[in-house]
Amino acid sequence: MKKLSVFIVSVVTCLTMYGQPQTQQVIATSGGNDQNSDISIEWTLGEPVIATLSTSTIVLTQGFHQPDLEVTVIKSLDGLPYTVEAYPNPTDELLLIQLKNAEARDFQYLLYDMTGKVLEQKKLESDVTAINMQNHPAGVYLLKVMQMANEIKTFEIIKH
Repeated sequence: MKKLSVFIVSVVTCLTMYGQPQTQQVIATSGGNDQNSDISIEWTLGEPVIATLSTSTIVLTQGFHQPDLEVTVIKSLDGLPYTVEAYPNPTDELLLIQLKNAEARDFQYLLYDMTGKVLEQKKLESDVTAINMQNHPAGVYLLKVMQMANEIKTFEIIKH
C-alpha cells in the first residue's frame, strides 16, 4: 500500500510540473508595442540576439535599435594613455582610424569578415589612417587595432 501511495504521489507531482504553462520571457532594458489596422509590432531593447532583414525599400533590424551613426566596441583595454577611434560607422567609402595621444608606435590594424578571414592587415603610419571600404561588399566586419602583439580595441564595422 505504501509503494502504491508513493507511486500515485510521484505521478501527480510529475503531471502538475509538466502541466504548467511555460510563458516566454525576455529580459530587456526597454521596449513597447504599437499597431494600426494592418500591422502590429512589439519590440525590446537589450536582446542578446540580433538579425537584419531587408528588401529594396525596408530595412528591419531585430534585437536592438541602431542610430544612423554608431560605434560598436567589442573589446577594449582600459587605462590606456591614448584613445583609438574608428569612424564613420556605418560607412560607405572610407573608414578612419584615429589615434589620440599615442606616443609609442608599432600600431597595426586587421580587418576581418564575419567568417574570420583577414581581409587587410597594415601598420598605422600616422595619427589618422584611412581604410578604403569600397573594395568590400556590404556587410559586417571586425576591425582589430593592435600594438605589437596586444589587442587594443576591436570594433564592429557596418559597410553599406
